[in-house]
Amino acid sequence: MAVGAPYENGGGTVYIYSGSVLGLTLTQKIMAQDISLNLKGFGFSITRATDVDMNMYAGKYVISVIVRGNKAYYCIM
Repeated sequence: MAVGAPYENGGGTVYIYSGSVLGLTLTQKIMAQDISLNLKGFGFSITRATDVDMNMYAGKYVISVIVRGNKAYYCIM
């Protein structure tokens, strides 16, 4: 499961949890500043898992905003 926290730490964070019969376990924490200091709202939107590139693996995509000067760009990762 992916949980977005787009306003955390100023740029946003996405938490990845794995589930089992024992419950949920945090397995990964992806922080916007680890990718780029220009990312804002990282984790604002997360897609459902789907195989968009036909490689037989379902992927999740995170949408964020990159701010450069007075322009904002949407970024899909």
